[in-house]
Formats: sequence, structure tokens, C-alpha cells
Amino acid sequence: MNESHQCADLIARLRAAGATGVDEYALKLKANEKNEETFQDLFFEGKAALMFLDHRWQVELRDRPDLKLQFGGELLYAEVKHFRRKELDLKDEEAMRAATNQLVRYGDLGMAEGFEAWEQVVMVAKKKAGAICRGRAEHSPS
Repeated sequence: MNESHQCADLIARLRAAGATGVDEYALKLKANEKNEETFQDLFFEGKAALMFLDHRWQVELRDRPDLKLQFGGELLYAEVKHFRRKELDLKDEEAMRAATNQLVRYGDLGMAEGFEAWEQVVMVAKKKAGAICRGRAEHSPS
């Protein structure tokens, strides 16, 4: 299935499952067709939305945070995390290919980037906390 068919299929599945915000989401996908990285990020936000919809959550696709989720009277917001290949991934793959009968240490972000993976996740969460709090305030009863 080519990219445009995958995109149309995703939009149709989101609508059929009852997601809201799909029209705006479809426009964002269309507007970013030529920017592969952004397009893929957006595409997988839709896939994440489907995962929740498939488990009976109510889902709204949004700008920030990415998803508004409701289930059993509870409300939460989700920011879809995007992982990109890094230079360290290439070095790790080379070390594993070169290894013969030895264990290979891999994924040492602390050495390569100055922060461990969990520290990077915490930093992103802190950076995006304002958007999450704003989203909550927008939807709290007055």
C-alpha cells in the first residue's frame, strides 16, 4: 500500500472509530506531505490514536498535546514521543557486527550525549508540561 493509500486508510479508520479532530489532522498530514520527518511524526500520532480507539477510549487529535483521551470518566492528555536514529545507533551497530564471542555495550547515551535516555525523557516532559496544563485548563469545568 503506497503512502497516500495508507494515509487515506488511516483517516478513514480514525473517522470510523469515532475520533474527533480528524479533519484538522488530515489537513496537517496533507500540508506536510513533502516533509518526510514531520509527515511520519503526524502519521504515527494517528496510529497511536487508533491504538486507544481500538481499546474503547474516546480520542481527540490535537496540536498540543497530541491526543486528548477519555475513558471511564477519566481525562488525560498524551504527547506522542518520536524517536530518531542517532549517530550512536550507527556506532552500536558497527560494534555488534564486529563482535565475535563477546558481549557488546550499546546505547550509552550518557557518554554520547551527556544525558541518559530517561533524563532526556524527563527534560522533554518538563518542557511540554505547560502545554499539558493549558490543555487541562481549557477543558476543566468553570
